[in-house]
Amino acid sequence: MVQLRVLDGIQARAVLRGPLADGQAVDMGTPCGVASPGAAVTAGGFSPDVQYNRQWLRALMARHQFDNLPDAWWHFAYRAGAAAPAR
Repeated sequence: MVQLRVLDGIQARAVLRGPLADGQAVDMGTPCGVASPGAAVTAGGFSPDVQYNRQWLRALMARHQFDNLPDAWWHFAYRAGAAAPAR
């Protein structure tokens, strides 16, 4: 399992949405590592920016053979049967 949190606001502006001041955490709706109903992948009620950011992270990780686990937007597991990533 991999736990991720995007923090580089300056570089993130090219691909993410919302307030992205230098060093500020990207708005993902809930803090990374905090179990709550809002952390679930299927949780609703978030702004379009949060929904976009979560989808961006899922797509990025999927391109690298990781599947999002349903309990939290930041929990990913390496896809079973996938070739090991190149070093």
